[in-house]
Amino acid sequence: MVFCRYPLLSTIVFCGFGIGYSLCFLFSCWKVVSLVINKGLRVRIYGLAFTVLISLPVQVVSLGLSMLRRPEEAAYGGFVLIVFISTFLCAAVGEGILVIIPIIDTLAAGGDFCRWNPGCPSRREEIERNLVGGELQLV
Repeated sequence: MVFCRYPLLSTIVFCGFGIGYSLCFLFSCWKVVSLVINKGLRVRIYGLAFTVLISLPVQVVSLGLSMLRRPEEAAYGGFVLIVFISTFLCAAVGEGILVIIPIIDTLAAGGDFCRWNPGCPSRREEIERNLVGGELQLV
């Protein structure tokens, strides 16, 4: 049985990166959580940290185990699927927490100052509704 050294070396390098990144990410999350005054933001930071700190080791372990199997075996496909799913979930949760939720909060905080509000009729619709017989009715 012949093992290729390239996947072993790249997995070891990825493991080193994962350990370093996880430690830096953990320390920065602790610092951010100590500065946060809002409970909602604190929950988001914990959710992001949990997702990243679980997903990265799962990727490293799955890549390491996939190296021991041949590509034609079903176990190899399972390990590759686990790597894909953990990467996808990490990216999806990160995008949701870092991009989508702040945009939703900003639009909600905009109130009357936000030009786009799907629940309110536009100014043109208000004028057309107040027109009776071609004359504008003041409300």
